[in-house]
Amino acid sequence: MRCNPVAPIRKPSAARKTRKGEQEKVTATYSRPLADWPLARPGYWVDLVNEPQSESELAALRHCFQRDCPYGNEAWAATTAKQLGLESTLRPRGRPKKPSCD
Repeated sequence: MRCNPVAPIRKPSAARKTRKGEQEKVTATYSRPLADWPLARPGYWVDLVNEPQSESELAALRHCFQRDCPYGNEAWAATTAKQLGLESTLRPRGRPKKPSCD
């Protein structure tokens, strides 16, 4: 899955009893990043990461994970998909419906 580098991946709302993002070694807030950030983090980054995801955000993340398509706003996802040759991941699966003859 390819993510927009400025779109934080937050905890699902169902996981409110888990530890905060800065306590988890696999989150964006952990003190030892694997690589430099492409952009400066906003001052409220930790609060943003610890905010639970809405159901619609969670559904969008699941969709992107299942289809292996870029996660982010539509314009960014379309541009990134084109650059990476992933345009088919943004279209519905299967053959197009035949037009009905009425």
